[in-house]
Amino acid sequence: MMAQITAAEALAGRDNFCMKYLKAYRAKKLEV
Repeated sequence: MMAQITAAEALAGRDNFCMKYLKAYRAKKLEV
């Protein structure tokens, strides 16, 4: 679920340069 929320924020333009998404990915918080 966290992956969908983080991706949605990035796609909606609320995550400049997708930094929150990349940070979550590197911390392995995104379960695909």
